[in-house]
Amino acid sequence: VEGALNVTGSHTIGGKLSSSYGGSSNFEGDVIVEGDMGVSGSITFPDNEGLVFGDSTDSTLKWSSTTDGMSWNTKELLIYSTTSDAPEVTIMNMNTDANPPTLIFSKKDGSGGNTSMADDDELGEIIFRGADDAGNTTTMVDFRAFANTVADGSEAGKFIIRCRKSGNLIPQFQIHPDYG
Repeated sequence: VEGALNVTGSHTIGGKLSSSYGGSSNFEGDVIVEGDMGVSGSITFPDNEGLVFGDSTDSTLKWSSTTDGMSWNTKELLIYSTTSDAPEVTIMNMNTDANPPTLIFSKKDGSGGNTSMADDDELGEIIFRGADDAGNTTTMVDFRAFANTVADGSEAGKFIIRCRKSGNLIPQFQIHPDYG
């Protein structure tokens, strides 16, 4: 397409889609691309709309004007590289104050509320895996955080680092509310 492209309604594109010579492309409705789509400019989505991978229950990436941030609803995100010392993931705060960026692990109930927590619920974990000499994927170390007590006014958490020894993950370091 040379120049502007305006599409209304739902359309499936089975080959390549490109728009050139500075024209803008406007789509109102769903666009399903079953091939390559090259973009040399920007793709702009309205607030609370975004990319759907598979169908809407598989994976969606959306911008939310309510939270002023991106949300990605997916079961798994895999970032990989075939290069040594890669990939790197950076979370950067570019502000001149003393406050850093934050990585948050949060556990909610199915509706996004806070009503289903119980004592000793696991809140998040970081797992370090590798392969043993037989080629089996093996967790060598993990960091785990728990809601030790969830009673209002008596909340307490614990943190455990486990390392593999003699084939088993053994707690090696623990921060516990009762004994530090």
